[in-house]
Amino acid sequence: MNFDGITTHLDIPAKNEAEAWLQCQESFQKAVYNRTDLEHSRICTLLNRLFFERHGVPFTVPELIAMCKVMRWLDLEAHEVLFEKYVEDDLPDNVYIVVHGCLRRVYTSVNGRVSQDVIRGAIVGAPFEVKALPVTAKYETSEFSRCLAIPQASYEALLGKVIDGRRLQQRMHFFRQLTVPILAAWSEDEIEQLARAVFPQSYLSRAISVREGEQSDALYFLVHGKLRVVREIEFTAVAKGEPCAKLLEVATLTPGEYYGELGLLRANIDAEKKTRFRLAKLDAGQSLIGDSDDDDSDREDVTDATPDDSLAGTTRSALMTSMQTSVASLSSSIALGASEPLRRRATIFAHTPAEVFVLTRDRFHALFRQGGSALARMREYAKGYPSAQEVRGQFLKQQKWSQFKSDMLSNRGGVEATAAAVSTRHTSRVPSTAH
Repeated sequence: MNFDGITTHLDIPAKNEAEAWLQCQESFQKAVYNRTDLEHSRICTLLNRLFFERHGVPFTVPELIAMCKVMRWLDLEAHEVLFEKYVEDDLPDNVYIVVHGCLRRVYTSVNGRVSQDVIRGAIVGAPFEVKALPVTAKYETSEFSRCLAIPQASYEALLGKVIDGRRLQQRMHFFRQLTVPILAAWSEDEIEQLARAVFPQSYLSRAISVREGEQSDALYFLVHGKLRVVREIEFTAVAKGEPCAKLLEVATLTPGEYYGELGLLRANIDAEKKTRFRLAKLDAGQSLIGDSDDDDSDREDVTDATPDDSLAGTTRSALMTSMQTSVASLSSSIALGASEPLRRRATIFAHTPAEVFVLTRDRFHALFRQGGSALARMREYAKGYPSAQEVRGQFLKQQKWSQFKSDMLSNRGGVEATAAAVSTRHTSRVPSTAH
């Protein structure tokens, strides 16, 4: 086929794109060899805009013509299901490129239904993303939409290596640059596994990402935007002595940070510091026997015990063996994801439009068991999170300081007013001098 008369830079104003796509729809009804150079140029120009604007990848005319040979135009009514994932390795027959309208990606988590709008230029059904989605995920139209469908094998050969390869490199670069370098000891292969295991989720401003009290079901990495962390803290009303609660902001998350790990680590930040990470140690495969984080003053000194209270050597040895077996058994069950995660201790919502990478609980267990150093770093960093008691104490300190400043300003104002009044009275009593 001669490509000399075909271009990817046809002059199509943005306001006329919708009309141009309708003309492309007519062209797709024809065989490739029956299309004119103008029709080919129109299709190639619009496709290249989609790929470059959305994915930053331009294609040549021969590459675009090769895609056009296997693409089909689809008009889809609202609420049509394009694909539903029933088992882990499920893939759709086709990959879809959204030309007009809006699709929705939906899946069911332990906390309910989670949806994500998929708009113009998005590629839906690519193996790179579908493999990371949880079972029950599906793509459906939320309104009348137009798509271009391309078979999976053709997508892999013509588009996947370029677009998905670029997305993979971008994700790997992001994970290498995390604010807290929990993955510093990971190999390239391990980081690539993580990059392939996550899927993107976007939030509009003020949308809630996770809610306090929900079950922890995933780890989240913030890619773009800002998120706010708020907690409901219990107080006691001074006047009535009744409990009350305040919603307090405790942190702001910025790109490169992660959240959702505490429930997966089974770390209760509201417990005492020395005990809040005991189950988290089991997650990392560490024994609790002789736990160096526990305060020595809380341990019973066996050497000082009376003969009746102490254990015989053989009995103590048998008990230690039994304890180690129990710890190993519990560690194994947690490693397999059998242990239920804790409830979330905070609500996190989008302060600005934001995008995160989501790593489901099962994949978190699978990947972070292999990279034990990352789990240890994550647990160590989380030790600095404030408990409800610490947040409450800090809030009360700030309230007292604010009240103190307010009282000082009020007193200063009163003193100045009194001084001004005295000065006025003194001036009024001074006799005037006759001239």
